Formats: sequence, C-alpha cells, structure tokens
Amino acid sequence: MEHNRMDGAVGNPMRCGVSSRSLEMVSREDLEGPFGPKKRRSNEMKKLITLMTLVAMVALLVGAQTAMADQKTFSQGETSNVEDTYLRGDGWNNQFGSDDDFYVRNVGAATRHGLLRFTDLHNYSIDTVTGATLRLYLSGKSIGVGGNVTIKVYRLHEDNAGWVEGTSGYAQSGVSCWRDRVYNTVDWAGSPGASTSGTDYYATEVGSFAAFTDLSANAWYQASVSASTVQAWVDDNSNNAGFILIATGTGSDYVRFRSKDYSSGAVSPELVVDYVPEPATMSLLLLGLPLALRRRRK
Repeated sequence: MEHNRMDGAVGNPMRCGVSSRSLEMVSREDLEGPFGPKKRRSNEMKKLITLMTLVAMVALLVGAQTAMADQKTFSQGETSNVEDTYLRGDGWNNQFGSDDDFYVRNVGAATRHGLLRFTDLHNYSIDTVTGATLRLYLSGKSIGVGGNVTIKVYRLHEDNAGWVEGTSGYAQSGVSCWRDRVYNTVDWAGSPGASTSGTDYYATEVGSFAAFTDLSANAWYQASVSASTVQAWVDDNSNNAGFILIATGTGSDYVRFRSKDYSSGAVSPELVVDYVPEPATMSLLLLGLPLALRRRRK
C-alpha cells in the first residue's frame, strides 16, 4: 500500500504542484536551445534594426554632402592658373599670348580664334561638378550698325592639349600660332587655326554668349558651359585642352576680351564652378560600418 502511494505521487505530476502545460513549455524551450526559432527571430530582428540604422546613416551623410555644395571661381587673380591667346589667320606665324586682349572674329583670312584654359581644376577637392559659367570682360568691338556677333564656345580636342600661349611677336620654337600647334614642329590635329570641327574641337558647342551688337558696352559677359566638360578636366587634367571661342557674324565684325595679362587682374577671364566636394568625411564613416556591424552581432 505504501509502495503504491509513492508510485502514485511520483507518477502524477499534479501532486508535485507542476502542471502538464508547464512541463510542456519547459520541454519546448529545452528542445529549442540557443538556436531555436525564438532565437533565430531575435537575431533576424537585430539584423533588420542594424540595416535600417545603416540606411538612415547613409541617407544623412548623403544629405549632408549635398548641403555642403560649394562654388569656386578660377581666375588669374585667384589661382594664377589661366592660359589664353588667340590664333590669327592673317598672322599665321605670330604669337599673342602676352597681349592685353584676345580677339574672336570670323572673316575669311582675318579669322581669329580665342583659346582659353584653366589649368589646375584637378588640384581642388571637387567630386561632382554641378554647373559652370565662363565670364569674360568685353574690352572692345567692331560691329556695324544693326550687325551682331555671336561667340560660340567649344571644347578643344585633347589631341590639341599641347598648345602653348607664348608671348608676343613672331612665333618661336615651342609656342603655338595659326599654322602650327608647336611652331615648325607639330601641326594642329585638323587644320591651321584649330579650325576643323570634330577633329580640332568637339562639334557640339558647350556654351554660347548672347549676340553682341553695336550697342554692347564694356562690361562682363557670361555663358553657361557644360558641367560634364569641366568634370572631364577635373577627373583627368591630361585631357584639358581648354576652350576654343569661335565667332559667327558678318562683315568685319569682331569682339575683344581682356586677357589674363592685362595689368588689372580684376578683369581676368573667370570660370565659376559649382560643385560638391569630395566626400572625405563620408568615406571615413563608411569605413567604420563593418566594425559597427561586428559589434552588433556580438
């Protein structure tokens, strides 16, 4: 009889104060262990929270980078990086690199093409160029009543990147003139005066100055130029051949702009660049993301 009571107490969990449901729960948790479904769901939730946190961090960093958009003016007075000259059809073996002005004209043998280059765009922490404006000071013109001259801006082909502005007077060894990119040594890629569209310069204009007329006054004029062109020079300075300015008009009309050699640097050619800086801060923070992930996993 006593033996039976002991068997009954041991065999009946209710008499020990433990329900069968509690035993069932304990049994499931024991079976699941540290790698059971509940643990997996917890790990997945942590990963999701980590991912959402990282996405938010990147979004904030991108927003901060955009907010840091800046503008810089490249000019002789600012950075001493301007090269300019002009090529003159009726002065095929002359150089004009140190003249106070450069001319742009489209009249047969007297045609004149302006060359302009900003040489150190690559030396600044520019990541993305968002806009660019070329500013020139009009110092003189010869335009008949009712006439007009439009100045188109093209990207000079990188095959002509080796042009040298020189000084003034007869061309000398190593400088550029109408006939030669390098006097008596190297021709222009296409034809004298860098005149061939698609070979000497890219056929698509990158900017244009509004038509100058007989009423145009001495003042600053500006033209929006292709951001992608400036971006290409920021990315690879070896491709920076600069701009070539070509006139369209009639008669003996021409315009004349101040060069960087004019005594007052205040009217030197300018290239105003809108840009987003290189994301140095973002790069450092992103480098720390793997460490953050590792810590979260622990």
